[in-house]
Amino acid sequence: MHPYLRGALADAHARDLRGLAGPWPWRLLRRRRRAAAALPGPPPAEVRIRWAFADDTRALVRLAAGTGDRPPRAPVLLAEVDGHVGAALSLCDGRAIATAAGPGAEALDLLAVRASQLGPASRAAAPHWRSYH
Repeated sequence: MHPYLRGALADAHARDLRGLAGPWPWRLLRRRRRAAAALPGPPPAEVRIRWAFADDTRALVRLAAGTGDRPPRAPVLLAEVDGHVGAALSLCDGRAIATAAGPGAEALDLLAVRASQLGPASRAAAPHWRSYH
């Protein structure tokens, strides 16, 4: 087959496929965003992931007491949910603690994802502190 004919057939086929798909529904997408923004219910929780420092010891002990476990060993990633410590993950041994239900338990998944993104250099630079005793 001649190269120009092959190109013309490919262009015609692509136009046919675009015609079958129809135009992109931008207006429909905008409507969905507005509808999602107007859904009733509680606002989504604000989650902040950060390193734990020595002054977070009390919050970690409180969180661990609520779960019946001991606090995780440093270095620790924290998930603050609406300004309160909701979950913690030790990068030393992988132990995790979180509030029993609600956004704290969901934040634990975010901590696991963030921990998997951290490389050895950032783990070495993480803040370490003494035991909780």
